[in-house]
Amino acid sequence: MQSHRIRAASRAVILAGVAAAALFAASSANAQSAPANAREQAAFDVRFLQTEFMVAALSCGRPEYQSFYNTFVSRFGAPLKRHADELKAHFTREYGKQGANKLDSFATKLANEASLRSMRQVTFCQDTGLVMERVTALDPASLASFSTSFARSIETVAIVEPVKR
Repeated sequence: MQSHRIRAASRAVILAGVAAAALFAASSANAQSAPANAREQAAFDVRFLQTEFMVAALSCGRPEYQSFYNTFVSRFGAPLKRHADELKAHFTREYGKQGANKLDSFATKLANEASLRSMRQVTFCQDTGLVMERVTALDPASLASFSTSFARSIETVAIVEPVKR
């Protein structure tokens, strides 16, 4: 049982690595869109995690994932809104009147990359389910730090094990 948990945790870390690579690709497409500080980075990381859950809810065909996503959005509504406002402010500052369009484009790229991973990666749904289990135990104040740790674990794996396309 312990080796199963280790393998499952390893898959979750790999999933996180692939996802972070997509996030950094999307945000580095234009150097201006890169986060300027830790608060903005947390907002990017939270949006990334939320997108992973949304795609799993829509593409994994598991009603419990849809239920989790609805509960996640309700339970973490205040921090999700705060981070969404931070992203909006970032994109408005960086792009002015085009900020809303650039934010929409960024969110679409995140969702498209997650959707592609869900189709290409056999363990996407299982791995995302493991992350959902961990988030279930969080209090809302811990969402940003968890999201940042999740994104960092992805970044590390992405460097060690490049994504094959």
